[in-house]
Amino acid sequence: MTALGVRPFTAEQNRLRANLSSYYERWLEVARAAADLDYRLVWKTVNGVRYLYEIVDREGNGKSLGRESEALQRRVESFQARRLANKADRAEIDVALAETGRLYAALNLPMIDANAADVFRRADVAGMMGTQLLVVGTNAMAAYELEAGARAFLGFDATADCDLAFGGQVATFTVSGTAMKRTLMSLLKEIDATYTANTERTFQARNRKAYEVELLSAPSVMAKLPPGELVPIGDMVEQEWLLMGQPLTQTMCGLDRSAVRLVCPDPRWMALHKAWLADKPGRRGDKRPKDAEQGKRLFRLVTEYMPHYPVDAAFEQALPAVLLPVLQALRTSLLEP
Repeated sequence: MTALGVRPFTAEQNRLRANLSSYYERWLEVARAAADLDYRLVWKTVNGVRYLYEIVDREGNGKSLGRESEALQRRVESFQARRLANKADRAEIDVALAETGRLYAALNLPMIDANAADVFRRADVAGMMGTQLLVVGTNAMAAYELEAGARAFLGFDATADCDLAFGGQVATFTVSGTAMKRTLMSLLKEIDATYTANTERTFQARNRKAYEVELLSAPSVMAKLPPGELVPIGDMVEQEWLLMGQPLTQTMCGLDRSAVRLVCPDPRWMALHKAWLADKPGRRGDKRPKDAEQGKRLFRLVTEYMPHYPVDAAFEQALPAVLLPVLQALRTSLLEP
């Protein structure tokens, strides 16, 4: 154990997390294929003539694909074969992920809340992770530990909420040939129909179990938010910093041992962001100590375990003036025992 409680991973931990990442990539491929097959092909007889319909929801909405023909018969057979193959693929990869998740937990590798993992995983399948959404807040600290190959945030467990930042790109999906924009709110409704937008805090959604999901946004990209989305606070200029630099991607487990992939902001900018928040006017007093400690610990991880994220002259020159004293204070914190 090193200063500030930093503990490098063992060789076995590194081997296991590499396996988890490989298995999850395969799972994601299968899950996205399943999403593309999430409809039904149904024959209906109208005035004595059989027609093939594509049904896209439980209410039976869909469209006609035309009168019965050999081509449509082949389409139905191909569709059924693809669904069976996908089901077999899913069963196989689920076994590998379940065993790897069990070992992951046993090796005490970084984990996040199971509710957050479910939200992030669904966003990943929908093509929203890393483009439309970035994981910020305490859940991101697990990804930074994995990137560094060291534990540093033991005791900083996430509370019953998760924070996401709008990345500026909007994913789409197609229903009966019509392209539609995805929203975080619609995604949450698919997970749990009891999620509702908080009318007093328009950037927040909650379900009946009081689990909270918050959407933050940099002012520069708010105009790109799709209709029907949660509405972030519009003047949080510090959110601009989380769109800077090079985001990172890491695969981990939720507390239920389910695999999930997170895309998080550049750790250098996040460390500065956290340290700056600790002194932000109006910041809740109970959050300041946690912000300050996370900023210090993340900055140490970056400087000692992430040489591919250099805090050098080029990086310093890219900083706004308000962050220069924050950077100096973080450098000074490295000298603390």
